[in-house]
Amino acid sequence: MDFLEWDDDLLIGITEVDEQHQHLINVLRDMYEKVQSCESIHEERILTGELLKELQDYARQHFVEEEEILTQKKYPDLLPHQEEHTRFVQELVRLRESYAAGEEALSFNVFFFAYQWLIHHIREKDMQYAKFFRGK
Repeated sequence: MDFLEWDDDLLIGITEVDEQHQHLINVLRDMYEKVQSCESIHEERILTGELLKELQDYARQHFVEEEEILTQKKYPDLLPHQEEHTRFVQELVRLRESYAAGEEALSFNVFFFAYQWLIHHIREKDMQYAKFFRGK
């Protein structure tokens, strides 16, 4: 799988969740491409701030919807799954605070963290509940 490209290996089999995962990866890819074409640090910082806000807002919405599905299906590992989501949002908050404090060259940290976390979370954590649902 290419960096920041969707791969059907990430499909978990719940259309709504799969579409949201694809959207998150597309947001990262689109912003990464925009940052690569920036002509100044100032322009890069503006885009990084926009990315952090969009990621945080969309992730929160996605997590609420995903957790509702897990609750409805009585997924036994809901609490640890929610804790993973909370840690992700907390790290985005930390990155936004660093951004607000003027930390330079933050865009790479944002892309690396968000992409690595998202791919790992889908392949490991979300696939666990997908297997649970198929086995039910």
